[in-house]
Amino acid sequence: MIKLTIDLEPKPKQRPKVGRGRAYTPAQTARYEAAISRAAAHLVPMEGALSLEVLFVFPRLKSTPKREAGRQIKATRPDLDNLLKALKDGLQGRAFNDDAQIAEVTASKVHAALDERPHIELTLTHYTGESA
Repeated sequence: MIKLTIDLEPKPKQRPKVGRGRAYTPAQTARYEAAISRAAAHLVPMEGALSLEVLFVFPRLKSTPKREAGRQIKATRPDLDNLLKALKDGLQGRAFNDDAQIAEVTASKVHAALDERPHIELTLTHYTGESA
């Protein structure tokens, strides 16, 4: 099992750009995925079918009253699938060899609690085929 907290503000994978007849990954996405890869550099890649559980914690909204100190659900952009794409691409070769190994995903996105910084919390386990 791998439990990891990545101290980065979550970012979605941007669409590929096309120039001179070739498609390429935008620089911002490439830097973000590289930062995730560096944060996971110490990991030994897991083998076999995997289950990924992720919590994307975004900056707290300035308009949220201080009396609401806990995390708040984020039901706005970016899309969860684009957040997962960037995360999985950054973890590939570090936490697992191929993102096709991921057989199950549980993902959520929230706004940070009071005095909490944006980050990504993830747990990677071997897939057992049993739903929680």
